[in-house]
Amino acid sequence: MGTPPKDWLLKLRKREQELEEEREAMDELVKKRIDTSVKVRFGQVVQNILPEFSAYRPDEMRWLGDPVDWVVFDGKQTGTIREIVFMEGKSTERTPLNPIQRELQRAVIEKRVAFRTIRLSGDISNLVKIS
Repeated sequence: MGTPPKDWLLKLRKREQELEEEREAMDELVKKRIDTSVKVRFGQVVQNILPEFSAYRPDEMRWLGDPVDWVVFDGKQTGTIREIVFMEGKSTERTPLNPIQRELQRAVIEKRVAFRTIRLSGDISNLVKIS
């Protein structure tokens, strides 16, 4: 049997320190993942209940989910649409719109909005017509 290296205790202590740092890093990663999961689930719950607290009738709101949560057809139930609203639900006042939501907001503000109808055509060479 050979003799252990003279620095075996130092190597052991160094490895213990490395393992402790890895454990702390793993604990932090698990904590972040749990935190993210809780925030996502909370956001989903909030998005499901927000229509009940909005200024609009829930039966005039249609869920999209992406790029915004709802499209509201304000007045649909009365037969006269007063306005169409793209609405995004956020779980806090500090939660920002994502880039595509900001772009959609800009398009609406700048009146870059259109209504199109898509129809099937009897002409097989031009099966779909968009007007």
